[in-house]
Amino acid sequence: MIGKTLRAAMGPLRDKAGLIRAISQISAFDEYDDGALVAQMMVLGALEREESRGVQGRTDFPSRAPVARHTELTEEDVRNAIKSLLFPQELEDVGAFGMSFGPAPEAS
Repeated sequence: MIGKTLRAAMGPLRDKAGLIRAISQISAFDEYDDGALVAQMMVLGALEREESRGVQGRTDFPSRAPVARHTELTEEDVRNAIKSLLFPQELEDVGAFGMSFGPAPEAS
């Protein structure tokens, strides 16, 4: 089921509503399921990237940002993001889902 949900949400064309729907569906799985955690990280990373770049085409953000950002997520980031997306009244605003973004990786 996780694979089917990911394929639907993480196809070449994505939007916020579809990504949030995927997070909701994946969150129904056991919170200690490693596959569900990885899937949530993938979807949250795609949700936070509000641009079209590489294989991700956001229908709600068709332009490319001038600089690519590197996304780093921890398990705690995922848990906070899911709570803020699915249960916003239970979590104070932690910024952009409480995720940590580093500088763009250097070109080699």
